Amino acid sequence: MSRTKLDLSQISGLVPDENLGQYIEKLNEMSYKIIVFVVPGTVKVGLQNIEIRFPFSGVVESVYCSMGTPGTTETAISIEKCSQDFIDGVANASGWTDVLADVLTIDVNKKSSNTSASVAISNAEVESNEHFRINVLSAGEGAKDLSVEVKIKIVN
Repeated sequence: MSRTKLDLSQISGLVPDENLGQYIEKLNEMSYKIIVFVVPGTVKVGLQNIEIRFPFSGVVESVYCSMGTPGTTETAISIEKCSQDFIDGVANASGWTDVLADVLTIDVNKKSSNTSASVAISNAEVESNEHFRINVLSAGEGAKDLSVEVKIKIVN
């Protein structure tokens, strides 16, 4: 899928001048896609049973996780990606690599990663058709209904 750069002269007259800034801001927001992993029920340690293919090239901008019921101990998650070639079994294809420099955590008795230490994204570049998965490294005691979001800016 190719994206064409919008020339402002193409929309001149279509959008009132006083709304042009808001219109451009909305267009820029549309250049993001979010991968969402949902783990219903009790959160358990280990690789989760879903891998998601991302059909665009881009850059990971941010990550976030939350849960319906917080754990009485910390929950820690890694986000991993690999190439389509690795999924297809191509010889010498690189395997799963971490997207984050550190693990993404949800602190004790908290429902989201917003209150945890910020996490650096160490492997931000996303090639078209890479696959993503999550690995729960530690499951908070009593933690339930986990969701993990990976926000990716689409690049041409």
